[in-house]
Amino acid sequence: LHCKPLTNDEAFVAAINVGTSVEELGMYGARDERLWVRTGTETLHLWEWGRAVTESAEGGEGAFAEFLEARDTATSAAAAAAATEGASPSPADSGAIGGTSASPSNIFRHGVEYLVGCHYDAPSQQLMLVAGQDGAVGFWPLLEQQAVGGGALVGAELQPPVMALQGAHSGVVRSVQCYDSQQGPAFCITGGEDAQICLWSLNPNTPRTQGAGSLTRKGLALDGGEGEGQRRAHRRGGARGK
Repeated sequence: LHCKPLTNDEAFVAAINVGTSVEELGMYGARDERLWVRTGTETLHLWEWGRAVTESAEGGEGAFAEFLEARDTATSAAAAAAATEGASPSPADSGAIGGTSASPSNIFRHGVEYLVGCHYDAPSQQLMLVAGQDGAVGFWPLLEQQAVGGGALVGAELQPPVMALQGAHSGVVRSVQCYDSQQGPAFCITGGEDAQICLWSLNPNTPRTQGAGSLTRKGLALDGGEGEGQRRAHRRGGARGK
C-alpha cells in the first residue's frame, strides 16, 4: 500500500458550517447520504450530505432539521407521551431494571439533562437521538419529513422515547454502542463518569448477574408497546470521534 500526502486541492470535497463547535457526527441512511451533528452547545443538526456535496443537486444548502433546544424538545416528547400513559411510578418502582413498570416516557418526563449522540438502526432505517438523565439513557426516534411530491427532506420531528437503559450507572453516561448479535440477543455497551462499563442485553428476560471486573450485565427497560423493529439494537451510523 503506497500512501502519499494529499494537498487541499486533491483531497477537499466540501464544507458545511454548523455555526458552533462540533462534538460528534455520523453518516447515516441506506447509502450514508445523510449526516447528524451534535454540537458543544447540545444542539442537533441533520443534513442531506449527498445533496450538500453535489453542486447540481436541488437542496442541501442547509440543514433540513435543527433542534436548537434538543434537551427541552426531548423532555416535551417524553412528558406528552407519559401523560397519556398515566401517573409516573414512584422512584422505588422505576429504579430497578427487569420487572420495572416505568416506561421510557415516564423515566424522562421530568427532564433530559444531556445529549449522548445518535444511533442509526440500519434494518429499520431509523435514526434515534440518545440522551440521558443522570444514569439513565433513552432513545428518541427522529421522524424525517419529505417535501410534498418527494425530493428533498424538509424537516424532522422528535418522537417519544421507545427504549431506556437504566439501573446500572450512578452518574452521567458518556458513550453508548449497540450491536446486533449473530449468535444471540442484541446488546448495548455503555460507559459513564462513574468509571463503569456496562453490558446490557436487549432480551428483557436476561438474568441480572455481576460480570468480571467492572463489567455489569443487566436487563433493559422497554416500552410495552414497542415494535420489533424498534427493539433491535440501534447501531451508530459511522460515527467519527470527537
